[in-house]
This record gives sequence, C-alpha cells and structure tokens, in this order.
Amino acid sequence: MSTSTIRLGPVGLVTPDLDRLRAFYEHALGLETVALEVAPNPHVERLAVLAGADDVALVVFETADAGHRADPGFGHRGPIDHCAFRTDEQGFETIRARLVEVAASDGVVSCLGPVLSLLFTDPDGRASNLQRPNPDWDPSHIEMPGRDLRELLAT
Repeated sequence: MSTSTIRLGPVGLVTPDLDRLRAFYEHALGLETVALEVAPNPHVERLAVLAGADDVALVVFETADAGHRADPGFGHRGPIDHCAFRTDEQGFETIRARLVEVAASDGVVSCLGPVLSLLFTDPDGRASNLQRPNPDWDPSHIEMPGRDLRELLAT
C-alpha cells in the first residue's frame, strides 16, 4: 500500500541559539535561510526555515530552555523535535484517515502558515506530522530573503 506522492519534509530542530545554529548550517552545509519568525507560538521565541537548492531542509525553533527541555511545548521531545512527511491534498486525506484508524492521530488539522499539518505519534511515541501545501496562505507578511517559501514547501 504505497503512497507515491509522500516524501520526507523538513526536520524540526530545537535550539537555545537560533543565530548560532543558522550560521553553522549555512556555512557547513550551504543551506540558506529563506524565512525568519514564521508563525511564532508561546513555546517558541523565533524560528527559521533553512533550505537547500530546491527544498526546505530544516525548521529551527529557538526556545530559551532548549537545553533542559522543561518547556511544556517541547519538553516531551528531544532536540530533534519532529519529522514531517509531505504529500498532496489527496494523499493527505488518505493518510489522515489511516492515521486516525490506527489511533495514531486525532485527525485535527492545524494551519501552520504555508502548510496544513496533522500531528501523529508513531508506535515508539515519536511525534511527527503530515503536511500538505496550504492554498490559502498569504506570505506577504513574512520576511523571505530572495526565495519563495511557498514554492519550496509545495515541491
């Protein structure tokens, strides 16, 4: 039962120092910061989206307590926060139904700016999410130096 349209999306990292981690990945791996401070929430001070030549690779969340993991928003996870799987609208709905069927997800879809996301938990308790492009996203309020984040997330 293969879903040919599914692929691995960005890896979410948690750090106490966003600028230091961005500098490392930009220099060491040649990634480019394509967006800053996208949809911050109460558990995240800032975040950055870093991309390679044609795809988003990392979403880096800055939180002051990333070292001791006490924050309720990220405390139950490690410094690799989650893995994202991306698909199109049809694949999203098919996989969503399967995840609900096996009690890995409650089926609630959240809007995360450029993507719609479904949180699920694997049998080892690792939180991940399924994503699809958000056709209603308006990127006009996001700082995007030189790249179109919507195109990167839709590929």
